[in-house]
Amino acid sequence: MNELIKLQGIESLSDVLQLNETLYSKASLAVQPLMNKFNEVDLSTAQGSELSSLDEELSAMEVKTHKAVDVAKERRMPLTRIFDEVKKKFTTNEAELKKLDTDVTDARRAIATEILARQRKEDERIKAELAEKQKAIDDQSFEDEKLHREQSALINEQIERMIATYNGKQADQLDQFCLTLKGMNLQKFGQTKGIAESYMPLFIKAMGEHITTLVENAPSRKIELIRNAKELAEWDQQQAENRKQQQQREEADALEQLHAKAEQERLQTTFSTMAQPVETPSQAIGVSIKKKYAPINHAGHLAIIKWWTSAVLPSMTMDELQSKLSFMRTAADKALNAGEKIESMGLSIVDDVKTRVKSS
Repeated sequence: MNELIKLQGIESLSDVLQLNETLYSKASLAVQPLMNKFNEVDLSTAQGSELSSLDEELSAMEVKTHKAVDVAKERRMPLTRIFDEVKKKFTTNEAELKKLDTDVTDARRAIATEILARQRKEDERIKAELAEKQKAIDDQSFEDEKLHREQSALINEQIERMIATYNGKQADQLDQFCLTLKGMNLQKFGQTKGIAESYMPLFIKAMGEHITTLVENAPSRKIELIRNAKELAEWDQQQAENRKQQQQREEADALEQLHAKAEQERLQTTFSTMAQPVETPSQAIGVSIKKKYAPINHAGHLAIIKWWTSAVLPSMTMDELQSKLSFMRTAADKALNAGEKIESMGLSIVDDVKTRVKSS
């Protein structure tokens, strides 16, 4: 096939035409057996090695058909600028060569699609197998995990209730409450609250540690409560004094406002005849004042985007959306191929199958 696409000396229009016709005839003879071989293969049942071998042959042929098309085009371009009728003959040859090239490319695409489908089927099989194994593991440990969650919740609930009761006691009640805590039979108490026997040691240990901490903190807690009560009384006294002073200021302000109002009414009567309407600066120079949004962070922009999607987007056509939001779709496609998937009604995922010419 290499000798079919070697450039030869071109001396006339008839020489170029003959060369390209010969190129197509030889290319057709070279490609047709390979295409016959492809058409005889059942892609759904063929072995992977058979598909790979056939794809290598097609890839090598694709390089040559691409090159044949390029050679035919390069031969005729200088002449077609002058002879339109001759150009038609050349382009007809090229179209026929392009058809052969397209057949080869389509064959490779079919193989690539089949290989992708097989890989996905194998991935699904492996995924299902792993899911089945995981389910067996989950079923085996489900009851133990459920019991652990329930008992942990019960233990935490009793500890939180004890602490809440402790925090609710006044200073003169803390000593008696601490005595009650130290005298508790935690074994019996846990049984009445539904603590399982297997979790009883954990319950007794956790409750005992918290009781010890509460009892040790009781003296400082009493001091804090006494200090808070004293500060609250002082704060109430200060607030009463502040309210009294505020009332006095308000009464003085009201009296001053009465005097000011009387003086204003007197002046208004005196100069009422001299008052004239005055044009504002904005009216004089033709200024127009309107409102506009000025986002200062991402949240501000997000609020405008939410309004736009509800007020403007529903009235746009699909073509307008494709044009307006192309940059968003490109970013989403890039994220999809990186493993980040968007799942939503009205949104599907399709394959974008492309092939590239392999270097010979």
